[in-house]
Amino acid sequence: MPETLLIGTYPAAGFGTPAGAGEGLWRLTLDLATGELSDPRQVATTPAPSFACRGAGGDTVYSVSETTGGTVSGWRLVDGAAEPLGTCSTAGADPCHVRHLPEIGSLVVTNYTSGSVAVVPVADDGALRSAEPAQVFALTGSGPDRDRQEGSHAHQSLPSPDGRWLLVTDLGGDTVWRFAVDRASRRLVLDGAAATLPPGTGPRHAAFSADGSVLAVLGELDGRLHALRWDPAAGSALPGHAVAACPGAASALAHVERAGDRLLVGCRGADAVTGFTLAPDGSACHDATYPLPGRNPRHHRVVGDWLVVALQQSHRVVALDRDGTTRGSAPIPSPACILPAQG
Repeated sequence: MPETLLIGTYPAAGFGTPAGAGEGLWRLTLDLATGELSDPRQVATTPAPSFACRGAGGDTVYSVSETTGGTVSGWRLVDGAAEPLGTCSTAGADPCHVRHLPEIGSLVVTNYTSGSVAVVPVADDGALRSAEPAQVFALTGSGPDRDRQEGSHAHQSLPSPDGRWLLVTDLGGDTVWRFAVDRASRRLVLDGAAATLPPGTGPRHAAFSADGSVLAVLGELDGRLHALRWDPAAGSALPGHAVAACPGAASALAHVERAGDRLLVGCRGADAVTGFTLAPDGSACHDATYPLPGRNPRHHRVVGDWLVVALQQSHRVVALDRDGTTRGSAPIPSPACILPAQG
């Protein structure tokens, strides 16, 4: 049975280039038996939708526009087409991640360049009817890398396993920020730092272990996978272990995805996905490297038995089996985000 995938895209020339060169949301299907990918079809035209998420219903999708005047847009998928559900400002520059948080009935958007977090209400029918966010949090911080850490750069949001907290990685400030999820008021409350990483780490994306005891944080700048011990009561991540995420190669890390009891890390530069298991003491142990048939794995998702990877600079999406063999491939301009039907 095929699985529908939506693919978000990026300006072809990369970060900082003008949007509008044909970017949009694309749709294709993955054959869950063979790994084959169908011919893709563009279903929406929108500038720089570098990240997207599903809404409460399976037919609603939200995508950022990673532009100087950042926005987030809603879409309803009907008969293979994407119908607009409104657009809202993110009150910041270059939003790079969006998450639907049903506990507060809102989207949480991280603005990379402005280092801020925006909370955008979602109507009961999935529409975005507000012109501005209901809440905006300006993060503060900096790091030793003068080119990349001159200020805070919010990158990803991630709920804690129990849903009490929402964490936000700050690449510029070497911090993982903690927000309390206030279900009664349907708002977020900034509650300090959940974790402070070593200077120059550049935390980009993170994922929890299967049992929720470890918070794995990717350092885009230091090339390391930081396995931190999670304290759910305090909403804090305690110092743990750090290992090279792409052993033997310098690489700018992109995304970490949990696959059962393993972690899969996307390594740009090395153009590979690496696999890790977690030891009983919480340390990450490298167990596999999967070379990729293209450049710049910006994002990946596990769909069924398949690893689906967006090769941004090769303008292609590929599907790999458990041995790392490519079984499916589809051309898409500058793919940046993989969104499964249940994503």
